Amino acid sequence: MRVVMRSRVAGHVPRYDPPCVRALTLSGAGVWLAPDDLTQERMTEPAEPTDTIFQLLAHEHRDLEARFAALHEMVATDVEDARSHYPELAHAILAHLRAEAAVLLPRLEGIPTLEDVLARSRIDHARIEADARALAQQNLTSSEWVRGVRRLAAELEQLIEREEAHVFPVARRELAPDESHRLAVALHG
Repeated sequence: MRVVMRSRVAGHVPRYDPPCVRALTLSGAGVWLAPDDLTQERMTEPAEPTDTIFQLLAHEHRDLEARFAALHEMVATDVEDARSHYPELAHAILAHLRAEAAVLLPRLEGIPTLEDVLARSRIDHARIEADARALAQQNLTSSEWVRGVRRLAAELEQLIEREEAHVFPVARRELAPDESHRLAVALHG
């Protein structure tokens, strides 16, 4: 069964819970996130059958951006409340990065013009994942945590810009449309 989550953002944005991300350990401090820990409403309707992997990932990017915007608003009024909501965002970030790495990046490795940008993306994925885990630790002061969230948001935004401006256009030209649709199905598990 495929699980898709409804976004808190205005409008419906498909989310996924890929098979490769059923539960995530965020840190050695024992912070454990599983899909059932999330407070989001779940649904079992499939993504649009006509969606390509690029459309699904762009939806994910918009959702992550909206989640960061909501977290920044919370930080402005109550840092501790924002910290309590952070694990949900961390889960979404890790799920997105891992699904991208498991489904799309291996296929794109065969495209010579993307070799350098994909190498940079893999490095950024690892750094963003490590930063997302580090922010889940309780030993950070509020000001350290807020600075870390801002830095993580900026790093993720740079990665998204690189993917959408450089990787996706080349990949769209190189992949047949039916392959883009098959990759979208694989992304949803």
